Amino acid sequence: MNNAPVRNGVSTALAAILAVFMATVSCTQKKSNWDENPQSFFKPTDADLMDDVDTGLQIVKDVISVSFDPRTDEETINKIVSSVNGEIVGYDKSVNLYQVRFKGKDLPAIDDIRKKLLSENKQVEAATRMSVSVHKNPYYVK
Repeated sequence: MNNAPVRNGVSTALAAILAVFMATVSCTQKKSNWDENPQSFFKPTDADLMDDVDTGLQIVKDVISVSFDPRTDEETINKIVSSVNGEIVGYDKSVNLYQVRFKGKDLPAIDDIRKKLLSENKQVEAATRMSVSVHKNPYYVK
């Protein structure tokens, strides 16, 4: 009538199966987030926004958009972003567009980083401030 060994054996077997399943799901999710979800955009909050005095537009204060040459692999993209202490917070792989955050940096520092990305990395095609508004006057040119 002692069922403890069977229960423990079943529990151990179920725990082992569950551990293998979770490891498989974890690895699959990491791969699928990149491969099966070609876009995942950063969604700024009001606290992330500021007015750009140069353009009059509202921008995300510490995130820029970076466009890479289509032939650039993800390892190279990650190395380039890491070289300037950035963090990829959004992307659209179909157009090689990445949103890169520089937490705690001010606009002049981020502008220097943008220039560095463009001047030192032939794979970087564009690096721009991330605008989230449209100027009220469509003919506005400064």
